[in-house]
Amino acid sequence: MAGKRQRSNGTWEFKFTRKGVLLSPVYFTFDTEAEGDAYAARVEPLLERGVVPTEMTGTTLRTMGDLLDLYAGLTTLAPSEVEQLKAVRNALGSTKMELLTYSWAEAWVERMKAGGKAPSTLKKYVGVLARAVDWAMRTEKVTLMTNPLRLLPRGYGTKGVDKEKLWAGERDRRLEPSEEGAIRKTLIKKEEGLLFDMALETAMRMREMFTLTVGQIDLEQRTIFLDKTKNGSKRQVPISSVLLALLSEAVAGKEKSELLFAYWDGVEDMKTCSNRLSHLYKTRFSKAKVYDFHFHDCRHEATSRLYERTTMSDLEISKITGHKDLRMLARYANLRGSDLASKMW
Repeated sequence: MAGKRQRSNGTWEFKFTRKGVLLSPVYFTFDTEAEGDAYAARVEPLLERGVVPTEMTGTTLRTMGDLLDLYAGLTTLAPSEVEQLKAVRNALGSTKMELLTYSWAEAWVERMKAGGKAPSTLKKYVGVLARAVDWAMRTEKVTLMTNPLRLLPRGYGTKGVDKEKLWAGERDRRLEPSEEGAIRKTLIKKEEGLLFDMALETAMRMREMFTLTVGQIDLEQRTIFLDKTKNGSKRQVPISSVLLALLSEAVAGKEKSELLFAYWDGVEDMKTCSNRLSHLYKTRFSKAKVYDFHFHDCRHEATSRLYERTTMSDLEISKITGHKDLRMLARYANLRGSDLASKMW
């Protein structure tokens, strides 16, 4: 953990040390303790893996102005993008690179909204900065686990959006035991039940599940290998004892090249298939009188259960769910208040 102290002028000094990774202690100064804590939360997992963030190596790329100047100088930009970049450079030029987190991105969007920026303008400004950060990550000018600007939720630029619903949108809709039982009674086919169970047991996304082939499932090692994920990264998902029994029956007699589910034929557009399945389960949930619950909420429910039922760390859970940014993972980890209360003294 980073050491920290408040200076006499009110700023906060954070000290980072990591034996075998950092040659000497690295110090950063932040205007507030919250800014420093947010930065520490981002870089500690990197240091744990032996990855030294670029800003800790003495690079001159210390501010977003430095980043945007370098991006503009080494890439070819469209005339419209040049103007957008200038506007963002004027607004963020002195902002320190270490402040580039998901929380900062949210706050920046809110500041632009409060300043009267039109949704289209706001999206253009976010877009040009996001592309600059993508470029810096590809060319190893900065070290980030993921680009926080790419994690902003859909509709972030819409005027009049309910801030609490959007940002805290950490959807807190959990599935009650009685609701889960009611849903199971409405699932007509075995495949419907298996997809529902797999979602709750693995926290996998719908598309990751309906594109699965039998060969991706290793019952002996109790793992599912995913090579078609939303963020492009491959990962292995452990199989629980509950799911193991279900999958053993489901794969029996099937060739490794066969799809586990018959919902997708391998040719149909995957988005179309996702929409069709979402509608199917919406119908089932409605019949079960389970309202304001969507299939994707199963992923949220499963992630929360991993926190409640295991002692795994955030990093270990992120390996299962595929969240590259631990701050994004926190959007799913809404533990029931009653469960937390039961652990109090």
